Amino acid sequence: MQKKINNIYKLTVYQHKSGIIFRSPDDFFSLDINSKNFESDFLNSISNFDIDTIELIFFSSIPSIVPSELFDEKLGNKYLETNTSIKEDIQHELTIDKKIAVVYSYDKLFINILNKKKVKYSIKNYFTVLYNYLFQMDKISDGLSLYINLNEDSFDILIFDSKEFIYFNSFDIKDKNEFLYYLFFVMKNYEISNEKDKIIFLGRYDKYSEYYEIANKYSKLDYIHDDSGNQFNFKSPFFSYLNEDNIRK
Repeated sequence: MQKKINNIYKLTVYQHKSGIIFRSPDDFFSLDINSKNFESDFLNSISNFDIDTIELIFFSSIPSIVPSELFDEKLGNKYLETNTSIKEDIQHELTIDKKIAVVYSYDKLFINILNKKKVKYSIKNYFTVLYNYLFQMDKISDGLSLYINLNEDSFDILIFDSKEFIYFNSFDIKDKNEFLYYLFFVMKNYEISNEKDKIIFLGRYDKYSEYYEIANKYSKLDYIHDDSGNQFNFKSPFFSYLNEDNIRK
């Protein structure tokens, strides 16, 4: 997600609850968003190259998923009532197929810095990035596809029936047992069959090996991308792959 055009760079910055992660042409950086020196640290990090624009992807709040034909911009607060306590800065965007309005709140601290420095930027929720990527994939299972994105202290699950979106949720977890508890909850609700349905992890990484092993006892598994290295986004490693994949294109 970082492109070089005549030495002008488009940077993708991932804003998590506790900090931001971004990749420069030659390195990657992780900054504590609560640091007193956050602004100066960020500006120093990007001072050695030219920035054309920044794509800012928010992980800081769970979005609400609303069918676009039913979406009403005036109801933003209502959509987020059960998801987050932050409802002051609300954004929405459509998925690539225009069927879903993704509604979410965001922290303006980093955006205020970009505005002050007159840096162009765009914003997007991480769910939209995942949805758009998965929607464009070829069919993987004969039944339902349960896509799992493992994060530092949570996991996201998206269910598709071919290209038809079925379900999304994000669960905070501390260990593999909590992961299995919530996975079973979803599998039971959707009566997942081991014969035709499949769990598909977004990436295969050494740090999550126990999660794969425990899930493999109860369902067929598949993986999108299998690589334990080059994970600059340690909070959500599959986005490291998405970043590199976009560079290669």
